[in-house]
Amino acid sequence: MTFKGPLTEFIFGSVPASLVSDIALPTDLSALREPIGAALVDSYFQLLYALVQDAPPKADAFAFRHAIGDVFRSLVRLASQGDGLQPSLFERAISALRLNLSNPALNAEYLAPDLGVSSRQLQLEFQRQGSTIQRELRRLRAAAAMQTKRENPDVDMLTLAQVFGFGSQSTLYRALAEEAQLVELNQRAVTPEKETDDV
Repeated sequence: MTFKGPLTEFIFGSVPASLVSDIALPTDLSALREPIGAALVDSYFQLLYALVQDAPPKADAFAFRHAIGDVFRSLVRLASQGDGLQPSLFERAISALRLNLSNPALNAEYLAPDLGVSSRQLQLEFQRQGSTIQRELRRLRAAAAMQTKRENPDVDMLTLAQVFGFGSQSTLYRALAEEAQLVELNQRAVTPEKETDDV
């Protein structure tokens, strides 16, 4: 394959669909804004190129794959947001939480400046959505840990706890148990119970 012109570098990435399944992709390509600026794409390219060139030892491969996944997620989100798809504060906050799952000190005070709001405004936005920052963070961490464990069965729980910002292995187990209970409750709410005749 031959490309003409000064910008001939490209990166092909194959990632599991689950990595970007929560990102709303436009169905109408005309809704997309102008192409992403070359300087921004170059930043992503340089980062990915550096990651690939300096591949870590096998022991660090899990964390390495996780970092590359975050880079691809942010690139897909950037490329998919047209002018009519401006995310709400809540959506931007959830996205910021996803990008910082490994930070055990993640909280409203940490996120708010990057989102251009006060920590109180951020907390109120989560309340309006019927949740809290900590609840959503715990849910996102648990879901990411479950997904990673399904894709990498050999990864031990302590490593998962560290990678996804849980304070300890027991905190990870509690979050997974809570997430499983919520899934079960949601399934019960959707599936009506069968009526039985009393004998």
